[in-house]
Amino acid sequence: MRKILLYIAVMAMGGVAFGQDSYEGFSAWLQTVDEYRPAPGQFINDMPMYSPGDDAAAMASKCTSAIAGDVYQSGHSMISLGSFGGSVTFHFDHRVSNEAGQRDFSVLGNTFATKQSDGTLLVLSSEPGIVMVSVDENGNGLPDDPWYELAGSCTDVVYGYEVTYQPNPMGVIPWTDNQGGEGFIQRLDDFHDQEYFPLWMDGEQTYCGTLLPKNGTQVSVSPEKWELTAFDWGYVDNQANLGSNGDYDWQANGFDIGWAVDDNRQPVHLDGIDFVRVYTAENQQCGWIGETSTEVMGAKDLHLEASVKALTGISEISGDEAIGKETVEYYDLSGRRLSAPQHGLNIILQNGKAKVIWKP
Repeated sequence: MRKILLYIAVMAMGGVAFGQDSYEGFSAWLQTVDEYRPAPGQFINDMPMYSPGDDAAAMASKCTSAIAGDVYQSGHSMISLGSFGGSVTFHFDHRVSNEAGQRDFSVLGNTFATKQSDGTLLVLSSEPGIVMVSVDENGNGLPDDPWYELAGSCTDVVYGYEVTYQPNPMGVIPWTDNQGGEGFIQRLDDFHDQEYFPLWMDGEQTYCGTLLPKNGTQVSVSPEKWELTAFDWGYVDNQANLGSNGDYDWQANGFDIGWAVDDNRQPVHLDGIDFVRVYTAENQQCGWIGETSTEVMGAKDLHLEASVKALTGISEISGDEAIGKETVEYYDLSGRRLSAPQHGLNIILQNGKAKVIWKP
């Protein structure tokens, strides 16, 4: 949507880092994009840029280059997911643990807000996307296990919503849905003159998910003006990236794994998650602004230390009384032998068995 150029100007002000960026060799930041399957839209084939011959793997790699790693680093960018159903799937370099009552990870979009006279923020550029999570149950390192939606604040939604888009080279993109609806993704050639249908995807494409209520309202005809209001919580590219103090607002854009529900909308308990998927959850066209399309800028584990400790099965120790008097060898994670456990992660060989422990 048009908000991208405005957002770039806002982000030029910068921000202040929050929380741990690395811990014991692990990174808090998104590591790799596994899949990128956008729906048609005005920034598709442009964010990231498609080149002739690119396939799905090449486009996923370009997404990794754009949004992986530290969002404060020069060259960090964002990707667009297009209209309803367009998605990106990614993982960290570790399992993100579910810390009770906390928001466990954050996903940044490009929503911005204006500060009002009372100091509060007014968001009128929200393009909300739904988050899904998955656990690598089969251990193959691929996002092919069951997925669970993280329920947000909206209740007036359509579950099991499907949209099918038809290619129409350099023309408006027709769509039909499973609710009897139909329409077009309009072209905005004054701004974007490339093909809007993903060029590496052949034939009609169908997307399924939860449809959120429309959040776009035209408030003025001349000049044409639209407002896209934010929902309370639970969606990507919904609340402003920057809080009232000018820092990245990781909590407002944070997600609690405890919000996970199954296909029957029943709560699911997950100790941690290995994959995250974000998809555009609106199907609306807002005049000269264009289709509502979720953008993703990056993601961060909000409690990296807890995730690492849960991942390695670490317990806190204090000398031999905690690990037994028959311990024979100590190593750091690089394999260097130690005379005694050091602060942090240690590998202990004891009675022919190895384990990882944490020493405070």
